[in-house]
Amino acid sequence: MSVAFATRHSSPALLRYLSGLAVWLISFALRLLIQPLTPYSPHILFIPSLMLVAWLWGTGPALLFLATTTIAASIYFIPRLEEFHLTDPTELTTSLQFIFVAGAVILIIDRLVAARRDLDRELKSTQQLSAQRQTLLEEINHRVKNHLQAIIALTPAGLDDRIDQIRVRMLVLARAYDKLSLKAEGPKVDAETFLAGLTRDFQESLAPNGAVTLNCSVTCRPLTSKEAVYLGLIANEAVSNSLKYAFPDGHGQIEITLHEHDGKRTLVVRDNGEGDAGTIKGTGQGRRLMSRLAQDLCGEVRGGEIRAEGHDGYRVTLTYPAPAQPRLLEAS
Repeated sequence: MSVAFATRHSSPALLRYLSGLAVWLISFALRLLIQPLTPYSPHILFIPSLMLVAWLWGTGPALLFLATTTIAASIYFIPRLEEFHLTDPTELTTSLQFIFVAGAVILIIDRLVAARRDLDRELKSTQQLSAQRQTLLEEINHRVKNHLQAIIALTPAGLDDRIDQIRVRMLVLARAYDKLSLKAEGPKVDAETFLAGLTRDFQESLAPNGAVTLNCSVTCRPLTSKEAVYLGLIANEAVSNSLKYAFPDGHGQIEITLHEHDGKRTLVVRDNGEGDAGTIKGTGQGRRLMSRLAQDLCGEVRGGEIRAEGHDGYRVTLTYPAPAQPRLLEAS
């Protein structure tokens, strides 16, 4: 709520009327000073002052301002000084015009203030509903994360390859929910903390002995919740494939990077293993899954692609247009 609007309604009635009269006295004094320069504009300076009084202190002080201005202008600024003189039709028309215009100004300002009051009330109600909605969403987010972590705790690693894969995919979802924050422009996930935490999860779950080390590098704006989940799942499949096929001696390094440049985001998962070496390894299910995930992520935009290269190690690269950043209007 603006200071002017708050003043209009919080000041005592007597103070508002006295403030309006003070503004009128200042306007009257200034009008006397410029009388020799503008003898034929009896109501100049009074209209702006009237608008100020109507806005700051309401309709009552503005009507008092109008009455005192009409009387003073008829005595001091219409010909025959110091005599109340409105017998001449021209002089009477001038005063009536001022009364009509000033009355219209008071009415318009009163309606504007009423509309502003209604808008402030609606804004406050909307903000309260938004706060309640955000609290509920945060509570749901927290519960989902806890449920996922509980399920993960009930499925220890190493029991079965398929169970391990499901477990790691749930880790991706749990990590995304853990880093999810609710903002005005929608749910967002900090890219660096998300991917760094996910890399640690991969290290602990998929390569706990440390023979294969995983590193990550991120230079990217916050991700949408959808991006975080799909990027995490694609990274999981790429890391799993590297761990299965890239390091026959059990030692190596995997690097996960996510960068943003010229409106595009690029996820790269690469290892320093032996690559394809001219042979097809595995069933290809991991590649097909990554392709489907990439299609789901990029399905609403054009220009997204995923490719795999097996020279000098193995490298999976996903490139897609960065989501448009919404423009937010700040309330004055």
